[in-house]
Amino acid sequence: MSTAIKEALSIEEVVEIINTAAESTVKFSDGSDMRSPEEMAGEYAFDAAEESGYTDAASIEAHLEYLADQGAEFDFKEALQNAIGRRDEK
Repeated sequence: MSTAIKEALSIEEVVEIINTAAESTVKFSDGSDMRSPEEMAGEYAFDAAEESGYTDAASIEAHLEYLADQGAEFDFKEALQNAIGRRDEK
């Protein structure tokens, strides 16, 4: 499944996508993404943690903190729950 987050080429694009999601549907090359900022942040954090080889809660939190430090606006606890849920589904 292709998503706006997976198509982003930089952290700046990820932040822009997440912040846009709070206001409207995000458009990308394969269609549109109507998920919440928390779902998108959770996807980013889990994917980044999985790429690094460390999917423990602390590593996922670190990726969410980085995303927030870069200017993404989302509910941290909800995004963390989303990311951990993704991990637990695997």
